[in-house]
Amino acid sequence: TIMTTLMKRFTQDTVIFIGVIVSLLLLLFLASISRYGSYDRIPLVMNVLPHATFGDTQVTLTVADTQASRTKGLSGRPGLGADEGMLFVFEQLGYPGIWMKDMQFSIDVLWLDQTNTIVDIREVVSPETYPQVFAPKAKSIFVIELPAGFVQEHEIKIGDQISIKK
Repeated sequence: TIMTTLMKRFTQDTVIFIGVIVSLLLLLFLASISRYGSYDRIPLVMNVLPHATFGDTQVTLTVADTQASRTKGLSGRPGLGADEGMLFVFEQLGYPGIWMKDMQFSIDVLWLDQTNTIVDIREVVSPETYPQVFAPKAKSIFVIELPAGFVQEHEIKIGDQISIKK
């Protein structure tokens, strides 16, 4: 009976210990969500956000690679940090348009081809331009949206190649 009592106690302690660990992990996860604002911004090891390099400046990119995420884009967000942007990934080379539906701030827009070369740029596109759609002059497969003024500040131009890495 002493052995049975010890086994029950060991089992109860183990269950409590596992419960505490799971609770702590859940709290850490919830804290990271509130810090980053939404699930797609959490830099988890299994969901490492890519970054683009412009000269000496690195920009963390939120990825929009589904129809729903591309449609939403940056709509409803209050703004972007100086080192933040959004990368839109399309299925094929084409003329992907962007609009400013439900946007609350101006942005710079870069269109890139399959070699990450900038093929078109629109600077300081404001929310007041909605419902106008902006499309590139050359075929592209990626779009990067950045804070307004970023292109001028970093002297970015058509033909520049951007490094995008995870």
